Amino acid sequence: MLRSYFKITWRNIKRHRAHTLINVFGLAIGILCCFYILLYILDELSYEKHYANADRIYRVAVHGILGNQDLNTAQTPSPLSRTLKQEFPEVTAATRLQHTPNMLVRFGDRVFNETNFMWVDSNFFDVFAIPMVYGDPKTALKDDHTVVLTLSNARKYFDDPATAIGQIVTFEDGTPYRVSGVVEDAPQNSHFHYGMLCPLSSWEWNWEEFWLNNFMHTYILMHEKAATPELEVKFPAMIRKYAAEHIQRATGMTVDEMEASGGKFSFFLQPLTSIHLHSHLDGELEANSDIRYIYIFAITALFILFIACINFMNLSTSQSAGRSREVGIRKVLGSSKNRLIRQFMIESMLICMLAVVIALIMAQLLLPYFNNITDKNLSIGFFTHWYLLPGMLLFSVAIGILAGAYPAFFLSSFRPVIVLKESLSLGLKGRSLRSLLVVFQFTISIILFITTFMLAKQLHYIQNKRLGFEKENIVIVKRGWAIGQNPDGTFIDTGDNPLVIDAFKADLKRNPQILSVAGCTQLPGENFPNTVLLAAGASEDDQHQVNYFAVDYDFLETFQLELLEGRFFDREMSYHPGLIINETAAKILGLKQPYTEQYLTFPDNEEGHLIPILGMLKDFHYESLHKVIQPLILDLRVLNRTYLCVRIRPENVAETIKYIEQTWLDFIPYKPFEYYFFDESYDNLYKAEFRTGRLFSIFSVLSIFIACLGLFALASFTTERRIREIGIRKTLGASASGILLLITREFARLVIIANIIAWPIAWFISKKSLQEYAYRTNISWTTFLFAGLAALAIAMIAVSYHSLKAAATNPARTLKYE
Repeated sequence: MLRSYFKITWRNIKRHRAHTLINVFGLAIGILCCFYILLYILDELSYEKHYANADRIYRVAVHGILGNQDLNTAQTPSPLSRTLKQEFPEVTAATRLQHTPNMLVRFGDRVFNETNFMWVDSNFFDVFAIPMVYGDPKTALKDDHTVVLTLSNARKYFDDPATAIGQIVTFEDGTPYRVSGVVEDAPQNSHFHYGMLCPLSSWEWNWEEFWLNNFMHTYILMHEKAATPELEVKFPAMIRKYAAEHIQRATGMTVDEMEASGGKFSFFLQPLTSIHLHSHLDGELEANSDIRYIYIFAITALFILFIACINFMNLSTSQSAGRSREVGIRKVLGSSKNRLIRQFMIESMLICMLAVVIALIMAQLLLPYFNNITDKNLSIGFFTHWYLLPGMLLFSVAIGILAGAYPAFFLSSFRPVIVLKESLSLGLKGRSLRSLLVVFQFTISIILFITTFMLAKQLHYIQNKRLGFEKENIVIVKRGWAIGQNPDGTFIDTGDNPLVIDAFKADLKRNPQILSVAGCTQLPGENFPNTVLLAAGASEDDQHQVNYFAVDYDFLETFQLELLEGRFFDREMSYHPGLIINETAAKILGLKQPYTEQYLTFPDNEEGHLIPILGMLKDFHYESLHKVIQPLILDLRVLNRTYLCVRIRPENVAETIKYIEQTWLDFIPYKPFEYYFFDESYDNLYKAEFRTGRLFSIFSVLSIFIACLGLFALASFTTERRIREIGIRKTLGASASGILLLITREFARLVIIANIIAWPIAWFISKKSLQEYAYRTNISWTTFLFAGLAALAIAMIAVSYHSLKAAATNPARTLKYE
């Protein structure tokens, strides 16, 4: 019996090759998109799951309101870790982590700049059970001046990781460190990545007891039976016990007075496994993703799958009229209703299984391109994800049953005499259902098209919005502090050091391709330190939190900032007490014009020290466009610069870079030259949006392509069924253009209805999506009109082939048997 089912299925496939090919190919593309999105979602949800006891690990974060400014950061004060372990039995272990993005490490003639260098507590491995390949995790970080390497780093320095233990490497300042362990590399699905781990006890830093200096990342391992809400309730009492004095010193108010005035300082816990998708705080170790993207991609996958399945159902039902005579003959010859149902079901499931197989083959072949787009290293793990193959099998069976239900149950229920007499009309009874499915298909496609276009428009807005500074053509040279240092990291001479940097800049500017050179401690787009200030003479209640960073004399020229009032730092002036503020700082601090006659001070300033304002800058976007511009102050710092910023001409860039490198080597031959382009780094602020935009563009195009495949086949069916009607119309004088309009009008009406349904839904989704940006593009009606006309045009192109073919057919051929 099964053999006959397979034979009939094969004959039917051969008889309708074009329809079958479109059916299989359209469904395969839909399954492929769904499969890729599933891989992406599974990877995003797998973050931190590789750690043992991941469900018991939490990160401590800070929320506060100081000086009417929100404080939301993943960084915490240094003494918090020790206090949590001492005060609360719910905490099994607490450890700190401090990321250093640039650490020069030497071994013999091998010198590398480690960008993933981490200072950690000695109990780091008690919280994060990282597999150790060589060494003992209990003692690896116990001694000062020891370092733990990852496998890849061990190979980089010593070739053979097994020989790394006991070797001596030298850090930036010339201090020797002994390799005490080698661990597995950090997996990609982690919210932070490490290359070297070094005990914090080796780091000479005197911030240990200050509770308002947030610069450490604190993680805790909770007791198995402990509940996080019960622990968080105890945090306010801990703050009053340990941080009250520091709060009063910084704000001039007691904790009660601060809270009464609307201020706040609190800690809260973040589950480790939720950080990647749910945390968007200041001071994140790396850029996180967003749970909203998971929801959006999941919905997109379902939408595309629906479109593909609707195609499959549409084509299956449209072919039912052509097979009605077959059904009638088989019933006359004794075939039962149940056998007919099984026949249609098996045909449908076999076609679905074929589509699944093709989709999996395509998924394997195209995976490198998908990884390149998503910036991931995904793999199709049929053995690691044991449920994939059974799931795909069940999926093909389910879709096959769903698509085969109409011809199976509907046609098999008719009496043979009716089916044989009215085979054509039976097929047309499903027209309403097919029309509804086409409308649904194009509604989804248009929604995806509009939302993708709005995302692309916002990204274009981000890329082209005036930021208040010029980000292009700036080369950032790392390790700016090295200029003026001895090989061992000590300064040549404190008095002579400014002369060294001036000589370095002068040498660079001898090249006509180099326009200006500046030093700074932070760059736009990075995390900024903050402090609390108030205008001189203002009450303690008027203090405000402001961001700050230090620059040298040439920063204004290099970044082409606009100075609205006063002057910038001037090297011709022998003494430079004072600050540069932005417009927002002037407003927040309640300053009045002229601003250069105003002074700032710190809360609880017993010595009455006043800081003059030298000038005011026009607001510029030194943070992401997700945020409103915050108050900012610039301080002067000639020594200890973090970066050297070199503005160059856009011509002959490669030669200019070589000149900068050679100048560096002339001054600092013992430190590597490392650089990057500032605009590329700044654009990384929107890396997730750009990646999402690329994926959405691909998926929206594919959704419309799948919908048009079905429309193409449906147009073929429609024209085939109306071929005699068209012949009669042409005989009665109908023109080819009239026939074309007759056929396309029906499909155009469906697409217009889909637009009417899709537009309000797409508007709502676009509005919600853009709300996360403080600065955003507008939602224009032209976007919807363009999307609607594009969908209509694509649909008309899809059906025009068969329409034109039918309109050009000689009526004598179609009516010769009538």
